[in-house]
Amino acid sequence: MPLTIGTYEPKQLAALLPSRLDRRDPRRAMIAVLLGAPADARWAPAIYTLGLEDIDGGSVAATREGWRYLAILNGVAAAAEVYDRGGRLVVASVTTGPKVNQAIDTILAAKRLPEVQDLNYELTTFRVPGVLTEAYWLKLDANRDLFLPFLSPDKQLRLGDIYHWGELIEGIRDAANKGLEFFKTDMQGNPPIL
Repeated sequence: MPLTIGTYEPKQLAALLPSRLDRRDPRRAMIAVLLGAPADARWAPAIYTLGLEDIDGGSVAATREGWRYLAILNGVAAAAEVYDRGGRLVVASVTTGPKVNQAIDTILAAKRLPEVQDLNYELTTFRVPGVLTEAYWLKLDANRDLFLPFLSPDKQLRLGDIYHWGELIEGIRDAANKGLEFFKTDMQGNPPIL
C-alpha cells in the first residue's frame, strides 16, 4: 500500500484565508500557489507537537495541533499553517522559501522509501519546538513508526535520514535538556517567577 498523505481542496483552504488582500501584499503570490497547485502537488499533513518536558513520554505524548498545507506550482513552494483552536480553524502563517521547499522535497523522498511501499504508513508532521526540530512522522504503530527530519539545527540528526523513535529522541536529548534548563532559570541563574 502506498504512503498516505493528507491533501486538501483549494476551496477548503480559501474559506480560511482573508478574502481581500492589497495588491502589494506578498502573501498574494503564496496564496495563489496554495490555491492554484494541481492535486498531485498539494498536501496537508497533520502537525503533532511534543514539548521538551514530554520527550520521555513516547510518541503518545505528542498532541495534534493542526495541519500544514503545502503546495508547489511552477517551481514556487508555499505553506500555510492552520491550527485548531477549540474547534475553530485559524490560519497562523503563510510562508515560502527554502525551508518550505525542503519540506516538500522530503515528502517526495518519503514517497519513494522502500520501507513504505508494502505497509500503510501515514505521513504527518512532527515538531519539537523547543529544539527547533521538525520531521515527517511516518505513522504505522509505535514499534514501526519512522521519522525523517527536514529541519534541525542539531548536528546529531542528519536531515533526510530515517530514524526510529528512540534514535530521534537521543538525537535531540542534549538540546532538549539544555532547553529545559534555560526555561527553568533566568539569565542570572534564578528560577523563573511563576
